[in-house]
Amino acid sequence: DTISYTPGEAVDAARVLVNSLVPMSFTNLGSGGTVTIAAGDGASDTLVYKGTLSNDAFLVAGTGVLDLVSQAGNHVDITPTGMEALTLDGQDGDDSFTINSGAIFGGGINILGGNPSGSDHVTLNGSGLADTIGLTLGVTGDTVTGVVSGTVSLSGVENLTINSLGAADALSVTNLGGATDLYNVKMTLFKPRGIGGK
Repeated sequence: DTISYTPGEAVDAARVLVNSLVPMSFTNLGSGGTVTIAAGDGASDTLVYKGTLSNDAFLVAGTGVLDLVSQAGNHVDITPTGMEALTLDGQDGDDSFTINSGAIFGGGINILGGNPSGSDHVTLNGSGLADTIGLTLGVTGDTVTGVVSGTVSLSGVENLTINSLGAADALSVTNLGGATDLYNVKMTLFKPRGIGGK
């Protein structure tokens, strides 16, 4: 199943659509409320979290909990359960996406930067353990492995930061110099104490 979640104008309102069935909407959940979206049995399920037409800041916690801050404020959190894949659709505006490492979304995370070009930023944070994180540049989209259980795919994203955070990490880039949507890539390795550190 594909479950689409579209936030409303208020931070505690949204519209939820499962495949092409009749959508469900809710309002006045309360700013401290949370939404749990449970996957069905059997086949692979994908949650599509759509942003607004303004600037959005998405956050995926290492537990899989999803947070969105838009011009309306901090929207209610979403807790997906049993969901294999996730799509974050920034739509319009200058959007940022932060993904924290975790054993989540084995089917991958697909990030769509949307319009305008040149202004969308993705930050991928390692686990603090020994991570092997690989960036592959591609004309049809860029991909990163080693952050979540599946592959993080980037489309229409111009700026990427990868923070390994700790331990004996390995970062790599494949197809360096090839066609890509990325304008800027920053990769930060942890510096252990005693090796040029304090």
